[in-house]
Amino acid sequence: MKKRFIAVLIAFVVCLAAFSGCSAVKGLERDVQVILQNEGEYVGTYTVNIFSNAVVPEMTKEGYQFRGWSPKDNWTEGVDSEDLLSANTGLIRYDDIKDYVGKESLSITLYAAYSEIPHRDLVIAWYDKETTSGLNQEYIDSFQSALYSYLTTQGYTPDQMDIVIRGYAGDVGTTCSEIRKDSDVDIMIGWSSTSNLTETGGMTEGTDFIENNGGVTIGAKERYAARLTDTELCNLVYRWIFDTYSETGLPEEPEPQPDADLVIAWYDRHTDSTDSGLTQEIMDGFVTALRAYLSTQGYDGAALNIVTRAYSGAVGDSCGAIKEVGDVDIMLGWSSNIDSTGGMTEGVDYLQNVGGVTIGTTERYAARLTNDELTRLVYRWIFDTYSETPLPDYSDDPSEEPEAPDLSDRTLKIAWYDKEETSGLNRLIIANFENALDAYLAQTGYPMAEMNIELRPYEGDVETSCGAIMQDGDIDLMLGWGKNIGTTGGMTEGKDFAENVSDILMGGESRYITRITDTAIAKLVFAWLQTQPAQDALAKVELTDTKLVIGWYAKTSTTGLTDTMISALETSLNAYLAQLGLTDTVTFEIREYGEDLGVSDVGEQVNSQGDVDILLGMGNNITTTGKIETLERVDYTMGGKGRNIARLTDDELTKLVFAWLQTDDVRALFA
Repeated sequence: MKKRFIAVLIAFVVCLAAFSGCSAVKGLERDVQVILQNEGEYVGTYTVNIFSNAVVPEMTKEGYQFRGWSPKDNWTEGVDSEDLLSANTGLIRYDDIKDYVGKESLSITLYAAYSEIPHRDLVIAWYDKETTSGLNQEYIDSFQSALYSYLTTQGYTPDQMDIVIRGYAGDVGTTCSEIRKDSDVDIMIGWSSTSNLTETGGMTEGTDFIENNGGVTIGAKERYAARLTDTELCNLVYRWIFDTYSETGLPEEPEPQPDADLVIAWYDRHTDSTDSGLTQEIMDGFVTALRAYLSTQGYDGAALNIVTRAYSGAVGDSCGAIKEVGDVDIMLGWSSNIDSTGGMTEGVDYLQNVGGVTIGTTERYAARLTNDELTRLVYRWIFDTYSETPLPDYSDDPSEEPEAPDLSDRTLKIAWYDKEETSGLNRLIIANFENALDAYLAQTGYPMAEMNIELRPYEGDVETSCGAIMQDGDIDLMLGWGKNIGTTGGMTEGKDFAENVSDILMGGESRYITRITDTAIAKLVFAWLQTQPAQDALAKVELTDTKLVIGWYAKTSTTGLTDTMISALETSLNAYLAQLGLTDTVTFEIREYGEDLGVSDVGEQVNSQGDVDILLGMGNNITTTGKIETLERVDYTMGGKGRNIARLTDDELTKLVFAWLQTDDVRALFA
């Protein structure tokens, strides 16, 4: 009986404890709203509880390292405790905030915490993953000793300098991310190719590192060394690394050959996985045969300046170097992956890349990058001579009738990121761009009077703006977003967008362009956006002259202009400047030249005043009789009479308004 009583008592206690535990856990399940602020600006609001963490942004500040999130505003290193920082910079857990949230409170504000990056003379990062990098502490100690000895011979005192050689463990993505966060590394040793740093490590060439070259054996394996900064000491040590630990030394950047008749790049790579089959001896024989052939085709083969240039390293590095130099006509010895691995874009960086070519000991590919007559002739000869398979017909051979572009589309909707501090874009730039886009489409053959083209601004953060674009569902192209439209914006490649291309300058910022639809006009404009004229139209607009003077010839019987038209013009111009946000910046005057004046009289007054930017209503004798120097004239119908508008000055405001005057809506004012 006693044993039975004890068993019942134990069971009762267990149930009571379980019930109490569930109640206690339930009490801790409350959601806490975490509000994040960075330097006084709102970042976002996130929800956490004991079962759910929040993934949050990691902030950046030039010259500082982001340390995490803190309940204390203006957290200061060395003054405030590091216990006040979140355990992870990109994650907020309930444990990070539980001690700072009151029992009755359901929200807390956390602030971005930074510490100043200390100035060091030199920081070298090494990949602390021996199975991959071939490096361990023993190799690094030996490397440091050799480095210090070398620096001593160069007049430095390394024992008195702040030199840090820091190991980074983990995978490529993790280590590269930590290096970017630390923001003080000058040189990286032990990692792999440029494509590995960019595609797997998330680093951007030209931003996160300057160059990355292979052939360096500091430990047990041949690896790469990357240079991240451009200080005198960093450059000295980087070159010493290659002089000491590489058989080939630091690669010299090839110089462009502006006076070359033909530039042929050949792949000087011979590894277990990649063998181009080409050597300098083979290429010398190739050029001899080429010169003999060209002599039969009406060229002076012996006199032609034919440059053959060797490129070594991984596919990504060699193709990147070719793109950077920008003078290569033909590539020999690479494979089919110059696009996927080499980062080259068909139609932009190269025109054709065809396999089955055996110039050396291995069957490889030949790529054609330019479309001049000599290059086409040599490219075809390469296949006639060194390939058993005929070269496919040129899709862009000038001797063939070019395929007419599809001009059936009448609608184009372009979203632009209305967040200038991020995208570099503002309404002034977009207005300038819209004028250039209209001109390009008109030149291509589109009937502009029938076109419905809209450039629509989207505000907010990446997630909000991308969400709005997906909800609208009618956008063809996007301007000004970044690579994170997928990870942060929630857009899925292949579903919500077709392609996203980087390195497009907008307002001085390097941003992305995104194609969403597959319409012919979307593809056409997307390709045009990657050209220099389009990027010139997206450049930052500096208004050096903020006063605009528009003159008009009031001789209605000749010009067709009336007071009513000019009044409508003034109203429309005011609205246009307000749309661009220039109402408080720009002043304008519409100046009348009386009907009693002849053309020479108008010219005399305009020239003596010297401040007229645009002149309306003059004829073809504006320069001969009027003696007015013009920069640009456009035919214009005014009141049924064939006249013109003339641009007299070259400042940005005048060019912008002059282009606006040529739009259909403004022309309609003068009907």
